[in-house]
Amino acid sequence: LNQYQNAGVTLTSAIQNHASGANTNANIGLLSSVLVNHVHATKLDDAIADFQKLFPDPAKAKDTFSPIINNLGETMLDEKTGSWDRLKVRDFISLSRIQAGIVKNDNYVQKSLFNAANMSVATKNYDQALAIYDYILANPNDFSKTPTALFLKGFTYDEHLKNYDEAKKYYNEFLEKYPEDGYAESVKASLKNLGKSAEEIIESFGK
Repeated sequence: LNQYQNAGVTLTSAIQNHASGANTNANIGLLSSVLVNHVHATKLDDAIADFQKLFPDPAKAKDTFSPIINNLGETMLDEKTGSWDRLKVRDFISLSRIQAGIVKNDNYVQKSLFNAANMSVATKNYDQALAIYDYILANPNDFSKTPTALFLKGFTYDEHLKNYDEAKKYYNEFLEKYPEDGYAESVKASLKNLGKSAEEIIESFGK
C-alpha cells in the first residue's frame, strides 16, 4: 500500500471504531479528500464505493455529511485575511462529490455539488470543475439541473479556459438539447460574442 492508501485505511478504521469521537467529522472530510484526490484520482466511482461501505444508507450518509459540508462552507474563507483555507476547500469539494454519488435525486445534495464546482472555479481548478459537470452529465437521472451543468461546462471553456472551439461545441449541444431552457438566450448571446473582446462587443451594439 502506498502512503495514501495507508492513510485511507487508518482514517477508515478511526471512523469505524470512534464514530462519536471529537475528530470524526475532520476524519470524514480528510478521508474523502484522500480517496478522491489520491487513491482513486481517476475513478470517482471507486472513491464513492469505498465511502458507501462506511455509509451504506443514503439517508444516514446525508445526515452525517451535510453538517460537515455546511461547516466547511461557512468557515473555509478566512474573514481576517480574505483568503481561502486550502484544506477546507479541498475537503468541501471532495465530500460534496462523495455525497452526490451516494445520495441521489436530492436538491440539497445537488446544490452542494454545484457549489463545489463553483469553488473549483474560484480557486482556478478548472479541470476539477469540468469533472464535476461531466459527472452530472453522465448521470442525468440523478440530477434535475443537467442543462445547467452543460451550460456551465461551455461557459468554463469560454470564459476561463479561452478554448472557444470547445465552448462552441458545448453551447451548440446545449441549444440542440434544451432550446427552451432558461439559459438558451444567454447561450445564444455567448455564441454570438464568442472570442470577442469587451470593446468589440460594445462596438457591435451600435451596428
